[in-house]
Amino acid sequence: MTSNEQLAARASADEVDLSRGALYRRGLLMHLANPKSVLAWIALVTLGIGPNSSWQSIAAILGGCAVLSVTIFCGYAVVFSTPPMVALYRRCRRWIESLLAMFFAFAGLRMLLSRI
Repeated sequence: MTSNEQLAARASADEVDLSRGALYRRGLLMHLANPKSVLAWIALVTLGIGPNSSWQSIAAILGGCAVLSVTIFCGYAVVFSTPPMVALYRRCRRWIESLLAMFFAFAGLRMLLSRI
């Protein structure tokens, strides 16, 4: 078995037949359990809502956040579900994850050393 065949066999073994509901729940839980995204949304909301905010401005900000979320995540779903993008990501996955790991390691190191 060639290395390409091994990679294809491993990729197909990793793909599990899940219902759309199960996939949605998995993505929703992954996003809601991510403290980075929760804190980012809290920061965005606190920029627009103050102690004297009217209910109209609160509704506009929360509605705007909802529209942004749906638009962004539906866009991700459409773009990243196309066969060319899936193939590209599978080819580049190790490089992408390696670069992100190095970036976050560097950022974390900078944060640690900035206190000294």
